[in-house]
Amino acid sequence: PPLPSTYLKIASVGKATSRVLEAGGMKVSFTPSKATGSDLAREIPGEEVGCRVIYPVSKKAGEDVRMGLEGRGEGRFKLIRVNIYDTISSKFPPPMLKFPPQTSIVTFGSPSAVRGWCDNTDSRPLACCIGGTSGEECLRL
Repeated sequence: PPLPSTYLKIASVGKATSRVLEAGGMKVSFTPSKATGSDLAREIPGEEVGCRVIYPVSKKAGEDVRMGLEGRGEGRFKLIRVNIYDTISSKFPPPMLKFPPQTSIVTFGSPSAVRGWCDNTDSRPLACCIGGTSGEECLRL
């Protein structure tokens, strides 16, 4: 069962994640105006010095949250980053290799999906990206 909200305040990067957490019985105390780590770091309340933030993320997650919190003042936040999962690209099986050159549009929901596509094929169809970080990764690659 979730911890009572008197022990833990939960911040969520986006509204959809907040809904899932609340459906699981957790009370979300803060959601930023935009679903990005940099907006979370810029907007999260934390007036008291030494506010401890436990940050469970992908091993491949960027440093936006850490840099944003550090930029708000020396010692204001104590960030504890916990890499709780890793994303690993799959190799396309041989029958799948015929599809990328015939593809007109590909949809990406994460930067790791973009990297997985690019690791498997030189085909670069029109990309439909869900989220800004996916779009940025498409432009980078």
